[in-house]
Amino acid sequence: SATGGSGGTGTTSAGAQAGGAGGVGSGGNANVAGQAGGAGVGRAETGIMFGGTGGSSALGGGGAGGAAGAAGSAGGVYGGGGGGASRDTTAFAGGAGAAGVMIVVEYKS
Repeated sequence: SATGGSGGTGTTSAGAQAGGAGGVGSGGNANVAGQAGGAGVGRAETGIMFGGTGGSSALGGGGAGGAAGAAGSAGGVYGGGGGGASRDTTAFAGGAGAAGVMIVVEYKS
């Protein structure tokens, strides 16, 4: 099976917030883990929050985090995590994670 990663923690205050954990495959011959998402940061002086990048998979890159009041970008196929949203005076949505893939190789003798 292939589990999706977790989302990062959100904030409305200054400082860095950790990105979410990457997903992990199980039960196969090659179980590949995804990368954790990047941290988001906020500045107290401006009240602007910047979203972290989405975690990459072995087959797809993570989406870019939103900057200065923008939504996060979608993750790249296959299995890239969505980028975190940013915030100024309005909240925005994070990017969607991309669908994963299961590769099956069948041998016939």
